[in-house]
Amino acid sequence: MRSNKIGAIFIISAMALAGVGTSFAMWTATINSQETVYVATFGIAWSTGPVNVVGDQQGIIWGEESIDANGNLVVTIHNAYPCCDIYINYDVHLTGQVWAILNEITFSIPREFKPNWIVDYSHTDGVLVDGTAYNGWIHVHLDNDAVPGATYTFTNQLTCHQYNECNPPSGPKTLNLPTDVIHAVFYHYGPVSYWETDLSGVPTGYDVHNGPYVGWCVDNHHGLIYPGLDYTIQLFSSYDAGFFLNHPGWSGNFPYSWPCVNWIINHKDSYTIDQIQDAIWYYVDGGVDPGGPAHTLIIDAFNNGQNYVPQTGDNMAVLCFPNPNNQHGLDVQHTFIEVDP
Repeated sequence: MRSNKIGAIFIISAMALAGVGTSFAMWTATINSQETVYVATFGIAWSTGPVNVVGDQQGIIWGEESIDANGNLVVTIHNAYPCCDIYINYDVHLTGQVWAILNEITFSIPREFKPNWIVDYSHTDGVLVDGTAYNGWIHVHLDNDAVPGATYTFTNQLTCHQYNECNPPSGPKTLNLPTDVIHAVFYHYGPVSYWETDLSGVPTGYDVHNGPYVGWCVDNHHGLIYPGLDYTIQLFSSYDAGFFLNHPGWSGNFPYSWPCVNWIINHKDSYTIDQIQDAIWYYVDGGVDPGGPAHTLIIDAFNNGQNYVPQTGDNMAVLCFPNPNNQHGLDVQHTFIEVDP
């Protein structure tokens, strides 16, 4: 009997222990760590370079370059005179650890400084990496319109973005243009422009097609086009810096000419064909202002178009580059067409 009682007590005790078993906590241990991320710096800066002069009396011209308190490059040319070529040289280097993609340089030029006085400049398309510098230059050549004793000032700006940026900033609109030679027939005047340009031989899949386009004359002194005859051309975007670098003889090869031209063809309003053409010639054919309504269009383009980039629904000037240059016994006049990208 006693053993049975003991056995019964044992079973009950075991059940009680089983009922409270979950109240005991598991053993734990914790360790901590601390991470520190030091973010790289990013930026570019100017370095001064020499000012070189080519001309009959280059000894009277001298230049100096310095960096001001805000990091701006200040270049001063003393005793400049017409028909002398001045080359302003500078360097751009990194101020941080992250590589930089250099954007195209932009200019801000006052109206009294004729646009064709800046003959050419180096185009900043490339990557700036550790321990290197971008070597840039600006070629200035005054003509006889320069006023004796006057002072002329222009500024330029250079920006960049990081080399490995996930979402690069948007730049000027680009066009998918054929690289091969195509055909064009020109008619003067067009219904709404100086030229009507009929393209043919354009392969499919591009932002241009076979058919008529609104066209304009680029220069008033170079070559000739016989209306109605077939010409072979290549197409280039007016925002293609490489084109102007490789074809220095193309009219309008100076900083803000083509942005202003693109502004003009998108803001024609009630101007006549001749007034629009005169304004275009001002920016790409030597800076001749004919006065009258064309003068107003020129001023509006100067005030609003120096950094203009066509947006969705706008037209873009596409250069009609003759290939070869001499056709039908004459050098071919430079023209462009309007393309809605």
